[in-house]
Amino acid sequence: MPYPLLTEPIYSKTIWAGTGLDAVRGEEAAGAGASWEVSVRADSASPVANGPLAGRTLWELVREDPAGMLGDAREEQIMRVGILDAGEPLSVQVHPDEAYAQEHEGDHGKNESWYVVAAEPGARIVAGCDLSTTDEVRAAVEDGTIGDHLVRLDVAAGDFAHVSQGELHALGAGVLAVEMSTNSDTTYRFYDYDRIDAQGNKRELHVEKALEVCDPHAASEVTHHPLGTRAETGVQTLVACDQYVLELVDVAGEVRLSCDGTPDYLTVVDGSCTVRGGDGEAEVPYLRSVFVPAGVGEYVIEGTCRVMRGRAL
Repeated sequence: MPYPLLTEPIYSKTIWAGTGLDAVRGEEAAGAGASWEVSVRADSASPVANGPLAGRTLWELVREDPAGMLGDAREEQIMRVGILDAGEPLSVQVHPDEAYAQEHEGDHGKNESWYVVAAEPGARIVAGCDLSTTDEVRAAVEDGTIGDHLVRLDVAAGDFAHVSQGELHALGAGVLAVEMSTNSDTTYRFYDYDRIDAQGNKRELHVEKALEVCDPHAASEVTHHPLGTRAETGVQTLVACDQYVLELVDVAGEVRLSCDGTPDYLTVVDGSCTVRGGDGEAEVPYLRSVFVPAGVGEYVIEGTCRVMRGRAL
């Protein structure tokens, strides 16, 4: 029988990286703006860190035992988990829907959601724009005023925002966030602040594709989820969209959960815990993630912690 799989991070060095990840993880994360925590992709497959399957990748295990790993979930229902560490603002970008991504990129469309783990005073996110039509967005990109039309929202630790397909969005400087999303690596950049890399090159923009998929009316809201006293165990629903449900699970002792026929994706966003189920367990430190195979069924989270939980629909 399968068991909860603690995963090894996959670090990505970026031009906008902060210092939050390396403060938690050490030198190996220095310069990393992103850490893929749970990734089931041929080009970035998370290695397992615990138990008899240690060293194997989630990609290999899904190919060998799709029923045990995914249960009723189809490939397009697999989720992805990452940590974003923005020392500088991320590019203003947009993600396509499933049909466009399949046709143009051979990839999946993307919805994503952010839970803010830490934020510097005054930190903000881009969560839409004040324009009404794609033609207005194009004109603002062409004349360099798109930055003036972005909707920016203040964020702090414990805040949450869901970003839908087609929405102009970006993390701002000073935000460390957990991202749970559909299993896509397709991003179209509108605007990147005219930044240059160490070689003096600007990053590629994808304006025409971004304009084809953008929805100027799409906008996020920020909801607030303070930690509280941890006197009781409880579950809060963060979002239920067409692709997935995300929850915050506060644990003071233990809580029993069930995969319900599809995998669960867990990230510890405060404290630490042990996840037990099937034929094994995973000791999960702060800001590490676990893939719970569908075949595990019922499992237990034990500890004093807050866990972000993702479930595909």
